[in-house]
Amino acid sequence: MINWLVLLISTAVFLLGAEVILRIAGYRPWQPKVYADRPSIHMADPLLGWTLKPGEFLLPPYAPSGSEIHYTFLGNGLRKSHPGQTAVGDGRRVLLFVGGSYTQGWAISDRETFPWKLQEKRPDVEVLNYAVGGYGTYQALLKLESVLPELKRPGMVIYGFIEHHESRNVASALWLETLSRFSRKEIDLPFVTRDGGGRLVRHPPEHYPVWPLREHSALVALLQKSVVRGEAARREQMKRDVTERLLQEMDALSRRYGNDFMVVILEATDAVRRHYLRFLRRNHIRVADCAFPLTRKTRVPGEGHPNAIQNSKWADCIDEALNKIQVQRAREQSPSGPGEASQRPRPAG
Repeated sequence: MINWLVLLISTAVFLLGAEVILRIAGYRPWQPKVYADRPSIHMADPLLGWTLKPGEFLLPPYAPSGSEIHYTFLGNGLRKSHPGQTAVGDGRRVLLFVGGSYTQGWAISDRETFPWKLQEKRPDVEVLNYAVGGYGTYQALLKLESVLPELKRPGMVIYGFIEHHESRNVASALWLETLSRFSRKEIDLPFVTRDGGGRLVRHPPEHYPVWPLREHSALVALLQKSVVRGEAARREQMKRDVTERLLQEMDALSRRYGNDFMVVILEATDAVRRHYLRFLRRNHIRVADCAFPLTRKTRVPGEGHPNAIQNSKWADCIDEALNKIQVQRAREQSPSGPGEASQRPRPAG
């Protein structure tokens, strides 16, 4: 009995000492970071993890120098891209966007997003913006699988890529932690790995674990972080290969339903940008290089996401890429043009 008591006391002293040392070293218990003054614009989705709540939302600015933010979501994750838009579309050929927060237009109003600006430039098509903040390539593919079969008039699918989508696709430990820390409720994330034969393996949504006492103990929070990192380490090494295969699937899926497909690089380091430009062109997937540097003048004050100025640059860049495709297609279909109309166009951008 005495031995058990000594062991219990020793363990308690050890744990207490470890907790004190960690606190001195700067480690803290789990601390969520939620904007309590802002309405929730998301709701859970069993396949995608989360999607956008239908409705109109007015959010306060992130800084005194900022403006109020107007969001309009029409249902099925669609953000409004022109004044008369409805969830069922208006019958025009579509210019359909998928992606994450840069493409959705996080922290900016409907009219400031580059899909809205492109709609103003191209009244002959209807822009459908199905991008959702936090999505990666895999969630964008899942979204396409649900909406493409329902399109009345296929057109062009555009995927807005940023480098961080690689980590999202494989549910990196840091991304799972970030989603959990900045969400009001535990949020699930679907992800992809590859098997021994190189085939993609789809995994159902999972979330960052919730350990008892993590909000009171730095030791528990650190142990939780370490376990999650260990579990995710192997799949994080697959992120580049997985993302490439997902891009090929998006291209094939879009064409299966009669749509053209293009990747727009919105943000990436130079090395990653060059890698994907080579990969996409080598695989005959259209790509537009629109990775303009983000500066203080092109970010939302107090928040950091791209502002209306940056979105105007993206709209111009994408519009130019679409114009090149139209010119190239006209040349190929001309009797005097190089090649035949049945040839697959070379990548633009």
